[in-house]
Amino acid sequence: MIFYLSIGQLQQEFSHYYQSKHACCDFRIALTNLYERGDYITQKPDSPDVWQFMLLDDTAFLDAAKQLYYAFSSEELFKNQDYEIVSEFDDMTTISQFYQSQNNVHTHDCFEIDYVFSGKCELTFLDEKRELQEGDFCIISPYARHATRLLTEKSCVFPILVKEKTFDVTFFSLLSEADILSSFFRQILTNPSEPNYLLFQTTNSAEIRTLVKMLFLEGFRMDTYVNRCGIHWLNLLFVNVLRNYSTYSQFSYHDTGTDYAPILRYIKNHYKTINLEQLAQKFNYSIPYISKIIKKVTGDSFSETIKKLKMEEASNLLIQTDDTIETISEHAGYNSSDHFARTFRQYYGISPLKYRKKNRKY
Repeated sequence: MIFYLSIGQLQQEFSHYYQSKHACCDFRIALTNLYERGDYITQKPDSPDVWQFMLLDDTAFLDAAKQLYYAFSSEELFKNQDYEIVSEFDDMTTISQFYQSQNNVHTHDCFEIDYVFSGKCELTFLDEKRELQEGDFCIISPYARHATRLLTEKSCVFPILVKEKTFDVTFFSLLSEADILSSFFRQILTNPSEPNYLLFQTTNSAEIRTLVKMLFLEGFRMDTYVNRCGIHWLNLLFVNVLRNYSTYSQFSYHDTGTDYAPILRYIKNHYKTINLEQLAQKFNYSIPYISKIIKKVTGDSFSETIKKLKMEEASNLLIQTDDTIETISEHAGYNSSDHFARTFRQYYGISPLKYRKKNRKY
């Protein structure tokens, strides 16, 4: 059963637990308490009028956000495992952190981007603690031991979680640039055992606050465009940070080595037709050497990298359009729809038509 709880209900539960137990409450416990008391609704709420929300000042925006509802599965709730924050069908999600919720040092397989919308919070990263202020924008690498804690009742942090396993495809163009963000993400993806974070101090930029609001609100629209729009909003957020803020702090820095951004950019723009021999000739490398570069940068062979990009294109077209399989196979760079269908089934485990039916959730 799918049930819905508002942000306000959840915050009240955390506050009530803290007042009665004098301790912070684990998210699953708060969720279970509300479910067992029947304090939820089962009818899907209306999507918010995003533009009306954007007309509000920050205080009114946060008050209005308390009336927004998250969806939960009762079946998932009682499984003996961590509650999945990012759906298996999505690349990312933006959530709200709750005051007095238990947030022990933990790891997960996502990039976590924490934006301090108001107040302040404490960031624990490995054995380091530092206080983040309003306007701070912090990117934490996957599998790094970390925790964030709101320090005041008026504090608000919007964590943006992006799956590591989809980052190199979904944000491929970002990886091909020559800037601090691109360098940071490339190094994390090629050196996953090196924990790292990158912190920008954005001094309450109105543009960044607006983009974070849009990312947050996007998740409540509950249609087939949420994931796709979220990716575009996040790309705009990254570009805005790079455009306006050259001052940043980084936990550790690694030599970027060979400049492979132009190679990635070229693959991104020509993956439907390019082959390895042509790529090697383009950049005046031998085939074995450029193969080694691609493997080092992406973790995959050239053919696997091309297949990822084609499958991502096909996946988006299957979900977002009514195009035929023949048309989609051509758009994804396949000469034969039969070859495309076989490859798609091997990659995703189901046929293109079944994938389309399964992922059109609304």
